[in-house]
Amino acid sequence: MNNRRLKWTSEDDQILYETVMEYVSNGDTKASAFKKASQLLSRTVGACRHRWNAEVKHLEQSPIETETKSILHEHEEITLNDCVRFLQESNELKNIEKLLAEQEILVKEQEALRIKSAKLEEAYENKRHKYNQALKMYEAMAGGLLESNDIIGDKEKKAVH
Repeated sequence: MNNRRLKWTSEDDQILYETVMEYVSNGDTKASAFKKASQLLSRTVGACRHRWNAEVKHLEQSPIETETKSILHEHEEITLNDCVRFLQESNELKNIEKLLAEQEILVKEQEALRIKSAKLEEAYENKRHKYNQALKMYEAMAGGLLESNDIIGDKEKKAVH
């Protein structure tokens, strides 16, 4: 790994921010996120952890959002890059809204499946109960047939002797 000692850019901060947020939201540790970020950024794990703790985690927004706002305050003129960044962020928000809508649908589907599962369990229990009753009845009839066979067999033996 090429451990560079260059100044951190907002793009580096953005990669670090996105990597950590992705890992944490997936239930992984920050340590594993720092390891992945160090590979992406060609920096040490310690450098990534330090940058996160010193700068990036304190930001309420992603580093790109913060830089875009500062650019807009510094300059009266909006550049094409500013517009592209804005549109990329806008797409990220749309993706989040899309994911939230999908989550809502999945929650409803999960509840419907829970209800269906409960009904199936109830139907299964009813079938099992009926099966056990039929089995008891069959066993009683089989026992009666064996007894009648024994009785008939005894009468035949007596008749032959």
